[in-house]
Amino acid sequence: MVVTLLGNALVIGGRQGISSKSLRIIGRGILFAFFGACGQGGGLITAKIAFNEGTMNGLTATFVRILSALIFLIPIAGLGGRYVAPWKIYIADKKVFGLTLLGAILGPYLGITFSLIAIAHTKVAVAATIMAIVPIIMLPLMKIIYKEILNWRAYAGAIIAVAGVALLFHV
Repeated sequence: MVVTLLGNALVIGGRQGISSKSLRIIGRGILFAFFGACGQGGGLITAKIAFNEGTMNGLTATFVRILSALIFLIPIAGLGGRYVAPWKIYIADKKVFGLTLLGAILGPYLGITFSLIAIAHTKVAVAATIMAIVPIIMLPLMKIIYKEILNWRAYAGAIIAVAGVALLFHV
């Protein structure tokens, strides 16, 4: 797990052109990422407990997680003044709706479903480590879609992170 973490750190820390203003934003991002990681870890552990207690389908568990998120996040977004009715945007631009729908299916729905199925069939720490290589999986997309130039740290970090995941299956 430490090897995978080191690989991820190399990839994430290898970005070029960081200004002092962006360092403040990065600091806030790290703080919120820490809270997000705590929430993700807590959610995985409680889901594993639920799977151990009885028979639970990954799709049903995903539905419960997404419904719970909606129940809590929509009022919070409304109170924070950040909630804008998305249907106005979707009516005006069908492509935005299609991309949002695709993102919702690939990310929250399939991502949560597969992560819950993974923790149901393996140790939470192993599944969480594999799920943590998202920055590595994003590298080809960054290169192809955004034409970002990847430096040696990105390639080295990707190799190290994948080697770390491979080690999990041989230990």
